[in-house]
Amino acid sequence: VDPNVQTRHRRFRPDVLARLETLARGTTDEIVAQYLAARGTTPVTLKEIAGGTGLGAEVITPVLNAQVDAGTVIALGTGESRNFISAQGWQALGERISNILSEFHKQYPLRAGLPKEELKSRLGLIARVFDQVVERATAEKVLVAVEDVVRRADFAVKFAPELQRKTGALVAQFERALYAPPSAQEAETAVGAEALNALVAQGKLVRLSESVVLAPKAFDTM
Repeated sequence: VDPNVQTRHRRFRPDVLARLETLARGTTDEIVAQYLAARGTTPVTLKEIAGGTGLGAEVITPVLNAQVDAGTVIALGTGESRNFISAQGWQALGERISNILSEFHKQYPLRAGLPKEELKSRLGLIARVFDQVVERATAEKVLVAVEDVVRRADFAVKFAPELQRKTGALVAQFERALYAPPSAQEAETAVGAEALNALVAQGKLVRLSESVVLAPKAFDTM
């Protein structure tokens, strides 16, 4: 009944029996829906669905298209490179991404976002599928991708009042001494490494090297 068994099961488990019953006697629509549900938050290709269900791609394609139109299946990407995931699986994946980003923002409130590579690794997705997930999640405002980092759509770096005062004073100091500014180490001592990196990310300071930081005006003039 199942030509691609990946694990052994105890006998008489109701969920296993129900799945096998669907594979043996269910409609194509039921078999495809069951397969996608079993894959959870992992998007899969048409070829993987065909291999996992024992059905031909030509049989599965119109069923998948109908499920996508009905909203019970989400298609990621376009053309032959598309991946598919159940609507419930996509919702769970979106919640997982949101939780990962929320934890990161809580731990590092002054960083612009989580590196894309780290999110990809934590989700366990290959590059092509990850890019499709990020594209869809961006369209749905689950996240915002900026260069090589991602963040929650509702997140923005905010300095606490005292740190805001210190960073403002530091930026003013750099603007007063355009060509003899504080060193990177002095700037880091004044506001902390995380705040200094945040100022650089916001474009309020320009880092030339580990030891040299300039005001944007000084950099542009040079």
